[in-house]
Amino acid sequence: MEVCLLSGEVVTVLDSEEVEGKTALAVKQALVPKVGVTRWTATHLALSENLGENGKTTATFDGLSMFIMSFPMNNINLGGIVGFAIYPRKNQTTKVSRFRQKLLDSANEIADDQVFTSAPERVQLVKLEFCPPDAEEDEKMLSAAKRNDLVALEHFLRCPRDPNITGEDCQTPLHCAAESGHGEPVRLLLEAGAEVDSRGNISVTPLLWAAEYGNSEAVALLLNAGANKDEPTTEDDDGATPLHAASYRGHLDVVQMLLEAGAKIDEPRTQDGTTPLFDAVQGGHLHIVRLLVEAGARKDAVADAGSTPLCLAAELNRLDIVQFLLERGADKDHATHDGLTPCILQPRTAISEWSNVWSNLVQNPHSSVRNKEWCAPDSWTQIIRDCVH
Repeated sequence: MEVCLLSGEVVTVLDSEEVEGKTALAVKQALVPKVGVTRWTATHLALSENLGENGKTTATFDGLSMFIMSFPMNNINLGGIVGFAIYPRKNQTTKVSRFRQKLLDSANEIADDQVFTSAPERVQLVKLEFCPPDAEEDEKMLSAAKRNDLVALEHFLRCPRDPNITGEDCQTPLHCAAESGHGEPVRLLLEAGAEVDSRGNISVTPLLWAAEYGNSEAVALLLNAGANKDEPTTEDDDGATPLHAASYRGHLDVVQMLLEAGAKIDEPRTQDGTTPLFDAVQGGHLHIVRLLVEAGARKDAVADAGSTPLCLAAELNRLDIVQFLLERGADKDHATHDGLTPCILQPRTAISEWSNVWSNLVQNPHSSVRNKEWCAPDSWTQIIRDCVH
């Protein structure tokens, strides 16, 4: 079956098995990778060489012959530039989603639910442009994405409305769907051509939003769509990645997804130099700490202030995390830039609890803690008392 534009130009040919017994909707979906829209942008080119006779010449860019006009210098120093050109430059070809396709048979529109009992010789394809921006309609589409209203969202996308608009809260529809945790709106928006790593007018991507709120279905869809799993927030924010966000919130399934997708476990760091392991400690999530360490996270990573995950756990009195990190060989003697060690950082009210931690470590035959005489409960209690007095 030939698929042609209204001009008669054939854009692609579908085999009979791609058409027969299929709905028009399925045919449109099959056409997505085969048809596209090429964008051209005007680009200025400054010339620093002599132009042709009468100050005019032509040059070829991207296979196109362009006319270049000189301009008088009038004793103005422009660094040797004697002419310029404005020429179109080819950008990336964008796929046309099924929402922007209209199929015609003898000038009659073919409904999406119509089944092709046999493959027609030819159908016409109309590539629809997005509707002009409309603040009220755009807000309705954003609301539909957030509320999981698939009927309304399908309606707006079929108008077709641009899936990459930003609303009053500066988010795109994909941000709204990722935050709310609804999988189907995410799927529809991606199918409609939503930019998977768009920030809208905020500092985060949809994937970071989904990770932050523990929306595992949205995370899986975005990762499968090629979302950048290591994309941090912008420089004017804290520089956290999706793995930072999920670790801080304690979303074990999301952390596992990101690690399995190959997310970097120690880089990039936030603006204060912390890794996702710090975030897991900050949030008090031992299960995330354990998962990250077992996946290869650096136990003794040092933040900008000189703190390590163990220092932070001690300061926050996360005794279960302290015990785990010590069992895994974290440096108990590391000092921050202020000279504070985990021993000094632990709260003064927690002496007895800390003594119990060390007692358990000494008695554990699988403990990796060295110098168990130094770690004996009585001596450790005395060390703590000496530190805090």
